[in-house]
Amino acid sequence: MVPDPMSQKSKADSSAAAASSLPAEIVDGSVLDALIEKTKVERQLESFRTRAQEKKGKVDAAVSARVLSDYDTRLRALRAEAEPLRARARTEWEKLRGLYTEVGSREDRAKLDKQELEFRHEVGEIDDAVLNERVKASTDVLETCRADVAALDKQKARFLEAFTEAELTAPPPPKPVETIKAVVAPDEAVTIETPRPTMKTPAPEERSVRVPVASPFSSEATFTDTGDATMLGPMPVLTDPAEEEGTLILPEGALVVLNADGKEGHKHRLSAMTYIGRAEENQIRIQGEGVSRRHALVVAERAGFRIDDLGSQNGTLVNGKVMQRGMLANGDIITLGVVKLRFEQPSGRK
Repeated sequence: MVPDPMSQKSKADSSAAAASSLPAEIVDGSVLDALIEKTKVERQLESFRTRAQEKKGKVDAAVSARVLSDYDTRLRALRAEAEPLRARARTEWEKLRGLYTEVGSREDRAKLDKQELEFRHEVGEIDDAVLNERVKASTDVLETCRADVAALDKQKARFLEAFTEAELTAPPPPKPVETIKAVVAPDEAVTIETPRPTMKTPAPEERSVRVPVASPFSSEATFTDTGDATMLGPMPVLTDPAEEEGTLILPEGALVVLNADGKEGHKHRLSAMTYIGRAEENQIRIQGEGVSRRHALVVAERAGFRIDDLGSQNGTLVNGKVMQRGMLANGDIITLGVVKLRFEQPSGRK
């Protein structure tokens, strides 16, 4: 049978339309290659450490302590080397996420254009010939969008070799804020000018945040490397009408690390948004088995403090129960992997 030339042309057009419009090298592959290799080594070391912890009873305590200490030292060094790569890889991921958005917008427009043509045909405005001619452009765009998504998915699979799905979909942590220190009388208040977040209005405006200095938490409390600034990160949006004048009293709260021996460790004062995890960019950085790079987020609200799990591998427990999101009460015990923290909030002080 002699092939129909029109049929062959149609197949060729379809094949061409299905080609991706994106460049072959969408992101910097060298950054991902280096990070994936370090991630593989890190996961292997974590596996060794977990097994050593499980089997430490079979050897002398000095031997197990030496081996576990060696793994901890190597893991810290490896994570320190990987952090710059992770930051660069996150920049590349933002490019990829932007392309997902752009392709999705093109696909939505093409679907609406195709639907409009079919609707005009249905009401009799255009005939079959015009419909077939005009609808082809929208069909070609949809085919290209499908090919683009497939190419993006292929690149995303490489990111998932170094990040979890939750780490990729979670919002990036806030950039470090310059530490603000002031010396005032015990019962005075410090006023810190901070830009109004753009979550409620398109253009930010200056708002005052009044933070009481007289606090039941002693001055001996130890804080994280981000300094003892009272406000860190963007202010959460509050919809209470009392906020109209632009003054908000930040709730007072702190997290106290509970050591394995039951004694209290560092006390970390909570800010408007406090990220917790083992990565350097967290406001509270804790190292411990089962703690994710960005494990949880504590957010200040008018009613107090709320804790959110950020898709951590081992979950966030409050008083022994798994919690995705919920308000904290004074004395609650938060468990992140093997690390325990106690939430403290003075009664009646917000």
